[in-house]
Amino acid sequence: MLAETWAELSAYSIPELLAVCASLVYIVLAARNNRYCWPPAFIASILFVVIMWQYGLLMDSLLNAYYAAMAVYGWMVWQAQDTVKPDAQSAQVLPGALIARKSARSHTIAIGVIALLSMASGYWLASKTAASFAYLDSLTTWASLYATWLLAQRVLENWLYWIAIDSLSIYLYLQKGLYFTALLFLVYTAMALYAFYHWRKQSREKRRPLPPNRQQAVLDSGNAPA
Repeated sequence: MLAETWAELSAYSIPELLAVCASLVYIVLAARNNRYCWPPAFIASILFVVIMWQYGLLMDSLLNAYYAAMAVYGWMVWQAQDTVKPDAQSAQVLPGALIARKSARSHTIAIGVIALLSMASGYWLASKTAASFAYLDSLTTWASLYATWLLAQRVLENWLYWIAIDSLSIYLYLQKGLYFTALLFLVYTAMALYAFYHWRKQSREKRRPLPPNRQQAVLDSGNAPA
């Protein structure tokens, strides 16, 4: 009986397992502030578009299509930021210098807008479609749209949004029987906590002097001021 159940579970969960593996690679690299997080994010998002659609999570399916597009955008933004050369003062720009912050007022407005959009889309989905958990699905979707944008812009507080979103998503996926995905979001929650503290620590470390041999190389390459 157990063997049959496992065989059945494995048969329909292969795409989900692949998406989970790609997502784990993504979240580990993103937590480390590494631009190579975006290719696995793209792969996982495409797989989840299909999976969520099959399980009736329509907003989540559309959300993952957005994630795929943002993975391309995030790669372009982070690649451009990461290729900034050392300046004329012979100081190396550290990843923490690229981390931005948003004001409390900005977040308050964003949360208010997310709440209004969630109520509106949740009502429409509940009354016009067969979508499951219409209001909760809407809330996690709109919040994720904003949090993904913040992540692509390397805004520190994106991880606080993800902690809340991922925690709600665990409940949602357990209710739908997506156990591997629920486990993934448990890992996401833990990684988001780690990422917030890691990014915050990095944000305090802006620059460090280059070794003498690198300083000379910078000057020789023409980066010195005119």
